[in-house]
Parts: sequence; C-alpha cells; structure tokens
Amino acid sequence: MKSSSLVYIVALPLVVLTSCTEGIERRLGKQLDELRSIQAEQTSSISELKNDVRELTGRLDEVQHSSQGRTKELERSIEKLGSLVPPPTGVPLDLFTQDEERISKINGGQAENYKKALQLLRSGEFDQSRSVFQNFARENPGTAFTDNALFWGGICSMKLGQPDQAVVSFSEAYQKYPAEDMVSPSLYYMAEALFALGSGNDGVLTLQKLVDEHPTSEYAIKAKEKLKVSKKSR
Repeated sequence: MKSSSLVYIVALPLVVLTSCTEGIERRLGKQLDELRSIQAEQTSSISELKNDVRELTGRLDEVQHSSQGRTKELERSIEKLGSLVPPPTGVPLDLFTQDEERISKINGGQAENYKKALQLLRSGEFDQSRSVFQNFARENPGTAFTDNALFWGGICSMKLGQPDQAVVSFSEAYQKYPAEDMVSPSLYYMAEALFALGSGNDGVLTLQKLVDEHPTSEYAIKAKEKLKVSKKSR
C-alpha cells in the first residue's frame, strides 16, 4: 500500500511538469509563429521599400538627364542669341564676324580664351577683353591669331579712351606680323588713334603708308577717302 502511494506521489509531479512543458511549448510555438509572421511582413515591407527606392532613383535619373539636356539646350540658345547682338560702335563688325567664324572651328584651351575675349568685346567689357587678348598674344607668339589679338587689344584701348596704348598695340601688330591679314586694319586704326592724340601729321603719314604698301585692301580705299578729307581741311 505504501509503495503504490509513493509511485502515485512521484508520478503526479511528472504529469504536472509534462503538462506545463507542453503548455510552454505551445505558447512558444505560437509566439514563434507570430514572430515569423511579423518577420515575413517586415521582409515584404522592406522589399516594397527597396522597389520604391529603385523606382524613385530611376525617376530622379530621368529628371536629371532631362534637366541636363534642357540646360545645354538653354545654353546653346543663349549663346545663339548672344551672337546676334552686334558689338559696340567702333568695333569693326566685318573683322569681328570673320574672327568669330575662324576661331569657332578650333578647339583647345587657348582657342577658348580667344573666344572668351571676343565675347567680352561684344558685350562691351573692353578692359577685361583687352587683358585676355594681351595674355593670348604674349602666350601664343607667331600664331595665325596673334596679330588679331594685338589688333583687338588696340580696339579695346580706343574704346577705353586710351589712344596712346592703342598706337602701341596696332604698331606691334603690323610690325611684328607684316605678312598677316591684320596689317591694313592695324595701320588704318593706328592713324585713327594718332588723330585722337592730336598727331595729325603722323596720322596722315600712316594712312599714306597704308595706301602705298597695300593699295588693293579695302582699308586702303577708306584711307584714300580720309586723306581727301584731311587735305580739304588744311
């Protein structure tokens, strides 16, 4: 009788313990299922967020690409409009247009500097333009544009009311580069600068030099007209 009671007493806690363990396992299983469900939902949400980010990134790239294209188009339009604005009075339009066309076909850092100087001249920024032209002539001696740069430097000096400096630039252009195409215009405008300085005799001599040495140039024709006017005024 005592043995049977002892077995019952010992077995009872085991049953209770087993029952408790099963309850705990069920609760843990339920909690694990809930965690898995939450994890699955979070994974799905993260995946959706990643898709949204990729979509937004793609749209942003499209907007940036479109914006860059429009910006370049706008820059081209502004450049085109700027080229339609004539340079200030006193800047020879024929020579200016010719130079713009010639330099537009050339690439490189120095060519870009020359283009910049022309743009400054067109907009009336004579001091800055002269500085860039002078730097170009100093850094690029003997090129097809060196005499042009010296000539435009002289034009800038004239527009700045400094005919003495203009004479120096024009003189350097035709003396250093006697075989280049800026000789005739340099002589013509040097005469203009000399007249502005009150050196009428030197101006007349310069115009006569132009007529004698370059009789077929269009500036020689202009020089002849000025010489006629000068003789009548004496």
